[in-house]
Amino acid sequence: MPHEPVGDVSLYFELHDFCEPWRAARSPIVFLHGLGGSHAMWLYQVPAFCDRFPVITVDLRGHGQSSGRDADFGMADMARDVARLLRNLGVGRAHIVGLSLGGMVAQQVALDSPVAVASLVLADTLAGAPAGAEVLMRDALRFIEEGDMAEIAKARITNAFSDRVDAAMRDYFIDQVARNDKSAYVRAARAAFGFNTRERLGEISAPTLVVVGEDDRVTPPVCSEELAAGIRGARLVRIPGGGHITNVEFPREFNGALKDFLLPL
Repeated sequence: MPHEPVGDVSLYFELHDFCEPWRAARSPIVFLHGLGGSHAMWLYQVPAFCDRFPVITVDLRGHGQSSGRDADFGMADMARDVARLLRNLGVGRAHIVGLSLGGMVAQQVALDSPVAVASLVLADTLAGAPAGAEVLMRDALRFIEEGDMAEIAKARITNAFSDRVDAAMRDYFIDQVARNDKSAYVRAARAAFGFNTRERLGEISAPTLVVVGEDDRVTPPVCSEELAAGIRGARLVRIPGGGHITNVEFPREFNGALKDFLLPL
C-alpha cells in the first residue's frame, strides 16, 4: 500500500473498497488510531465496513510506517496531514472516526477543515483534561518522558483495557506500542496532553457520534459526556464493560453503534 507525501511528511495509508460499483458511491470512512497505535488497530472495523463504504486507515505522523519522527509536531500538524491526504486522494468529504489521540485529531480536522468532514465519530477521547486532573496529567506525561518504551507500553496498555480483556490481546498491543520510536511517542503524547477544544466544541457542525466504554480509565465517561453536550446534536453511546480501546475489545458493540449512526447518513 502507498505512502502519500503531505507537506513535510509521508503518510502511510491503506484503502479497502469492496463496495458494489453499480451503487451510488458513499463518502469514505477514515479511521484514526490512538497514541502509539497504527492503521492495524482497526482490524475488526475494516471487514465490517469496507463492503458499504470505502475505508481508509492511516498511520498518523510519527507512528507506524509514516514519517515525521525527527521534528516536533502538534495536533494541528496531524490534522493538517489528514486533510491534505484526503485532498490528495481526491476525497471531498469523509466520515472521520478517531479513537483517543485519533479522536482529538478528528476534532481538529472538523474545526480546521469542516468542509472535508461528512460526519464525526469520537471514541474514548476528550476535549481537554478534566478539571482537577492537572497533577495526574503532569505525572503521566513525566512517566512517558522519563520511562522506556517497554515499561510505558505495559503500564498504559494494561490500564487502557478492561480487567476482563483476553490476556493474549493485551500482550499483543503492549508489544506493538513498545515498538514505537520513543521521541515520536513523546511528541505525540505532549500534543495529546496539551489538547483543548473545550471552548470550540460549539463550532463543530458535522453530525457526531460519541462512543465510550463505561469502564474507560484513561478518558472516563465524563469526558465523553462533555463532548456530547458541547457538540450540537451529538449522540452518546456507552459500551457496558468497555475500557479505553472499545473498537478492539468490544468490536460487535462498537461496530453496531457505528452502523446505526453511519448507514442512515
